[in-house]
Amino acid sequence: LEHLSLDLWRNDLRDEGVNAFAAQLCKTTTLRTLKMVLNRNNLTDSSAQALGDLAQLPSLQCLKFGLWRNALTDATAAAMFKQPNKLLNFSLDLDSNHITD
Repeated sequence: LEHLSLDLWRNDLRDEGVNAFAAQLCKTTTLRTLKMVLNRNNLTDSSAQALGDLAQLPSLQCLKFGLWRNALTDATAAAMFKQPNKLLNFSLDLDSNHITD
């Protein structure tokens, strides 16, 4: 698997499922492109930490997350803005969450 794109808007996704899925993806050694649109779910900072860990995959070159209208806070921004490992393209949409300046 080199490219994965998931579009899961307006589901009832919770941290447990997203964390387990992210943990499985972290075992992938060939993934180069990952796009996950998880807008309008029930995700919290726990999910953001697990998703932020995906940026450390050695083979990953492009990472895009859509996470608007979840229950994310300032801790999410800190988790998602870790120094990415060799990413050529990084995109993050956190609109309409609970993040302050």
